[in-house]
Order: sequence, then C-alpha cells, then structure tokens
Amino acid sequence: MANDSKAKKTTLERILKEAHHEFSNRGFDGASIEQIARAANVTKQLIYHYFNNKNQLYRATLEAVADQAQLLVDPKVCAALPALDALTLVANRIIDEYIKNPSYAALTLDQGLHRGAHISEHSSFIAQTRSFIVEVIEPVLARGIANGELRSDLDAGIVYWLIFHSASGCFHNTEVMSQTTTTDFSTEQGIAAWRAAVIELFRAALRKP
Repeated sequence: MANDSKAKKTTLERILKEAHHEFSNRGFDGASIEQIARAANVTKQLIYHYFNNKNQLYRATLEAVADQAQLLVDPKVCAALPALDALTLVANRIIDEYIKNPSYAALTLDQGLHRGAHISEHSSFIAQTRSFIVEVIEPVLARGIANGELRSDLDAGIVYWLIFHSASGCFHNTEVMSQTTTTDFSTEQGIAAWRAAVIELFRAALRKP
C-alpha cells in the first residue's frame, strides 16, 4: 500500500511538472493534454483519471506553482527592519523569484487573459497573499506611519500590489519595454536597472515628506 501511494505521488508530480511546462509555454488555450501525457510518460486516460478535465489540471498546476513559490517574506524578518527597508526586501524577493522562475510571467499573463478564471476563492495563492498583506504589510505600514517614516494615507493592499506590479513589470512586458527604450530588459543589466528604479520610485512615493 505504501509503495502504491508513493508511486501515485511520483506520477502526479511528474504530470504536474510537465503540465507546468506546457501551460507556461503555450498558455491554457494552446496547451495539449496529449503532449503533457507524452512528456510525463503516462496515458491521456490516466491524466483524466486524476483530473476531470483540462481546467482542473490547470488549477492544480497553478496551486502547485503557488505552493512552491517563495515570493512572500518571513514576517519576523520584516518586523526587524525599518518600514522602507522591509518593503524594499519584499520588492527584491519578487524580482529574485521572477529571475529564478521565468514561467511566473507567462502564467500570470495567461491568467490575466482568462480573468483569473482558474484561481478560485479557495486557492492557496489567494489565502497566502491575503495573510501576507494583513500580517506583514499592515504592521510594516503602521510602524512606519507611527514613527514618521511613512505617509499616513497608505492602504496595505494597494501598497503591496503597487510594489508587486512595479517589481514584476519588466518580466511581464520584456519585449515591448526593450523595443521602446534603450534598455534590454532581458539582460542582467536591464533587470538591475529596473530593480533600482522601482525601489527608488516607491520609496520616494511612500516616504513622509
């Protein structure tokens, strides 16, 4: 029985790994269950045994990606830093994770195209992000406002998503940004320039005058 459970776990991991590759390269609409099955060395029927349809497989793939992502910073680390330094750490973590995991950009853009149809209210990504905003960003802002470091009119949710979208922007729009400026945002130098500009901009915007 233990061997059967281990074999099932290994098979599911292999399916989800290949589904991640297929969805991030072709998007939901272009992804092929047949190709996922072939790459995972299983039958298409077995995939449908574990996942009722393509939608369910995509949701499971996004959940697996969210569970493995390291976008969120340890609350204890943030609590030990000045407010602006804690928010800078959050921005740096987002950028570093996008560098290590290029598929994040493709999956994010694909979900934007589908209006988040495959991210449910019960998604671990939704729960983790809500908790991070409440348990980390809110206390950081409260501390920064109380000691005069930050402006007093800041909303934690808006601040988090402002930092997230600013930090990840050059990964979501690499080609267009590179073609319309003198910076190649696909290079280490381009990403470093974007990192520095994003951090300087939001620190200036959030700092108390």
